[in-house]
Amino acid sequence: MARIRDRDACPGALQLHQAADGALARVRLPGGVIAPEQLQALAHAATRFGSPSMELTSRGNIQLRAITDTASVAEIVAAAGLL
Repeated sequence: MARIRDRDACPGALQLHQAADGALARVRLPGGVIAPEQLQALAHAATRFGSPSMELTSRGNIQLRAITDTASVAEIVAAAGLL
C-alpha cells in the first residue's frame, strides 16, 4: 500500500493535532499501564495548560485537550517518562 501523506495524521505527545477547542495531545500508554506519579503529572499538565478533564481513548491512550502551551506540556510528558 502506498502512502498518500508525508506525515502521520495521528496526534501524539509531541506532534499535536489542532482541534476545534485547541491543540490535542495523545499520550500513548504501552499496555494501557500508567503509574500514579505519571497520571498526576498528566493531570497537572491538563489543569495548568489545557482542559482539566483528560480523556481515555478506546485504544487505552490519554488525551489532553485545549492545550495552550505545547512546549510545557511536552516537557511534562517527557519528564514523566511517557514519550
